[in-house]
Amino acid sequence: MRKGISDRSALLFVVLAPLLWAGNFIVGRALHGTIEPFDLNYLRWFVAAITLLPVIILNWRDILLSYKRHMPELIVLASFGIVLFNWLLYVGLKQTPASVSGLIFGLSPIIILIIARIWRGRRLDLLEIVGGLVAFGGVGMVLFTYADMTSGFSLLTGPIFVLFAALAWALFTVCLNRLRLPLAPTPCMAAVVWCGLCLMTPLAVWRGNLTVPNVLVPEILASGLYLGVGASVVAFCAWSTGVRQLGAARAGVFLQLTPFFIVVMTAVFLGEEVSSRKMLGLMLLLVGIGMVNVGATKVPGNPNRAG
Repeated sequence: MRKGISDRSALLFVVLAPLLWAGNFIVGRALHGTIEPFDLNYLRWFVAAITLLPVIILNWRDILLSYKRHMPELIVLASFGIVLFNWLLYVGLKQTPASVSGLIFGLSPIIILIIARIWRGRRLDLLEIVGGLVAFGGVGMVLFTYADMTSGFSLLTGPIFVLFAALAWALFTVCLNRLRLPLAPTPCMAAVVWCGLCLMTPLAVWRGNLTVPNVLVPEILASGLYLGVGASVVAFCAWSTGVRQLGAARAGVFLQLTPFFIVVMTAVFLGEEVSSRKMLGLMLLLVGIGMVNVGATKVPGNPNRAG
């Protein structure tokens, strides 16, 4: 009986995390005319870094040792996961509807698989190739519709930035698994966040946009708190707890809720249209990713779990 209650709680955690991550797209799109992408990214991770200070204090010996022995690895992880990922995403969201961006970013599991296979020198099997084509076809259909509605492909600059954001996230995910820093998940996150913040701070100081009066604007302050605490720390802890209870294989299925939540939330909060083509694209994306996951589970050391 106790195990059943634990599983139900874990299910709530692995649903909560994609819901919070989907909110990142909503906030990034909602603020696209209010704050510059770099500044929003810096504000997010500044808030997350402050929130993670107790973790740094409690684990300072292990984290300091990791900084001394694994600084190149930490810089790589911070560059992809903290500096580039959301910066590129927020740049893309300045020009691209959040629902379209969410579908593009939904290709991340397939990009992760491809990078992991290349890293290991393994080829994709037929089911993975077909699944990838189905997923990319669904997203491509939405992009072609979007380009047609916005009078040409010149406005695909935004989607290209979102695709590069997905690539940055995929590289971060694969490197996180392959580099294997000697830290527990939460201290590792704290170490990477603080490293990324240090990398961004000189540029943030030079730009000088994040002054106290600017940050205290209610809209920006609330968004920064949500992104730094909710979409970063709380989402990560919820996901880690759910994975620990359910296992990576069962929990990983729920990651596919992220593009679904994004499409629904953009309609509710941003008034973006949920067209039949967009829903068909979402269905093709999810079916394609499902086919890829089935193919990946046939291979020992499933690379779709971050390689």
